[in-house]
Amino acid sequence: MSPGTTITWKWVNGYHNVVATDGSFDSGQPEEGTTFEYTFETPGTSLYYCKPHESMGMKGAIVVAKDGSEPADETTSRTESR
Repeated sequence: MSPGTTITWKWVNGYHNVVATDGSFDSGQPEEGTTFEYTFETPGTSLYYCKPHESMGMKGAIVVAKDGSEPADETTSRTESR
């Protein structure tokens, strides 16, 4: 994705959150029906995890391209808490 893109996470149910491994963002403990937004300004890969389920491997990555083009190895996924 391009620098300056905002990602919105929406909680539909369950006990999940999103926490950046580098500490750049933390959604706290959102309740069902709420959202959390973060704008990714810096090119690179931002890793994140769900703190309550970190030991189960619940994690993700956001890739921000340097020039706004899509990286060749980028995969797209959608994450929702249910």
